[in-house]
Amino acid sequence: MDGDRQGARTARAPDRRRGPTPARHREVHPEGLPGSGLARPRDRALARRRPHPRRLRAPRHRRGPPRRPPRRPVVLVGHSMGGLSVSRVADAVPELLSHICYMAAFCPSRTMPSLMDCASSPEGQHALTPLHQVGDPEKLGVLRLNWRTSDRRELAAFKEMICADHTDAQFLRVLEGMQTDESMTAYVDRAVGRAATWGRLPRTYLRFGKDRTLATQLQDRMIAEADELTPHNRFTVHNFPNAGHLGPPDPTRVTDALHGLPL
Repeated sequence: MDGDRQGARTARAPDRRRGPTPARHREVHPEGLPGSGLARPRDRALARRRPHPRRLRAPRHRRGPPRRPPRRPVVLVGHSMGGLSVSRVADAVPELLSHICYMAAFCPSRTMPSLMDCASSPEGQHALTPLHQVGDPEKLGVLRLNWRTSDRRELAAFKEMICADHTDAQFLRVLEGMQTDESMTAYVDRAVGRAATWGRLPRTYLRFGKDRTLATQLQDRMIAEADELTPHNRFTVHNFPNAGHLGPPDPTRVTDALHGLPL
């Protein structure tokens, strides 16, 4: 599950297609989040609309018979802003999941309950920010960036933010899938898991050591505060010391870590 402007392209794992992976006999279902990196005008309008609180609470108060557990183990993986949805889903329906995984992803805590809180923390200030934004986010309801700019300084900043360790050709291919708008709602909404629900699931963090979008210092703080909430059930951390925000150019180690998650 991906929450940045690339939709479901970010992980770039070899098993990107939907369906069984022959070598490991698992299915991969990449999803891009609504309201994040949307391209169509109708979807941009939808992204500006704040979800009704009752809709957000609905999974916890579902009426009718209990949910049947899935026939196969389900591992929910989130990258970047996708971590917010991992936390919310795991908190709402932990019985439907076997493992959760944050891949250089936001994992808000009691002291940093939203993405905005995480990003504005002292640790979050180590991240790079774009040189220019398009328009007023308060009026637009979205954070808008021009990924198609011809300004060399802005392009260099974008590359440093998301994939400094990739070639220029790889970086330009990444830009092809980038969308301009990112919903501001995602920045301010609370996304903190509770110890009795979210905290009961086995969880893994893939730590990217040269991430300039989600600073490594912030990744470390989020891991530590999650472990403080559930000292009996701590993160398993896989460290990728040279990886930028999109992960290493060769994703083999990342996919090996994902395939090796205990179920």
